Amino acid sequence: MIAALDYGSRLSFGVFFKPMMNDFGWTRALTSGALTLSMLGQGIGAIIMGRLNDKLGPRFVMTLCGVLLGGGYLLMSITHGVWQLYLFYGVIFGLGMGGPFVALLSTAARWFTKMRGLMGGIIIAGLGIGQLILPPVSNWLISQYDWRNSYLILGAILLVTGILLAQLLKRDPGKAGLVPFGDSPTNTSKSAAADTGFSINQALHTWQLWVAISVFFCLGYVIMSINAHLIPHMTDLGYRLRWRPMFFPLWVWPASSVVFQWAMPLISLVQDGFV
Repeated sequence: MIAALDYGSRLSFGVFFKPMMNDFGWTRALTSGALTLSMLGQGIGAIIMGRLNDKLGPRFVMTLCGVLLGGGYLLMSITHGVWQLYLFYGVIFGLGMGGPFVALLSTAARWFTKMRGLMGGIIIAGLGIGQLILPPVSNWLISQYDWRNSYLILGAILLVTGILLAQLLKRDPGKAGLVPFGDSPTNTSKSAAADTGFSINQALHTWQLWVAISVFFCLGYVIMSINAHLIPHMTDLGYRLRWRPMFFPLWVWPASSVVFQWAMPLISLVQDGFV
């Protein structure tokens, strides 16, 4: 649910794009620059949040992210200048987006020894669900209450649900007197030792890390470079935004995303059987 809300709000930027641009008379390049800054903030935030997650645990990290994400959206409702757009969405919201992926996946890895890949796949599937639901919800809110009040409503939801759901997270089962699923009490010490992994310096000298970085770079570039412009472009072509999540072709991208990401648990299940 956390992944769905957070990443669904990220993809909703394209729905707010033209209403904000038309109100202020900004150019498309100027408006979409906030998304670029936000993506840079997400990358920096992921490193910071990852370090905080190691030291303070996922509950603290996701509470902080709930404040940043919800606060960023709430502040967007009072935007009156481009510098505020870049600060509220680019910096505050961007830094908040750095935490969910890191905290949720690392926590799932600690709680599950058996079917660890499957649990990660289910979390990632939440991204697709949020991307399918939140943009049409945002569009409906804008049509009913204008874009400022829509940011206010969504910001309150992100803030409250983000903080509340974060309280349910525990770093590892040992904190609750339990063992990871699929593990036994006699193997707990071995699992804990294995979880220490590489140091940062050691990881930086592995080709696997740089392959992963390259994959995520390409993924972010391909997807997010059109995120801000897809819906404005389709409306320029004469398509109307409607309250229909599967309305073709405005929602074909989120729909294909959720189909693919729901396949992730199945792919992970196969991986668990071979790794």
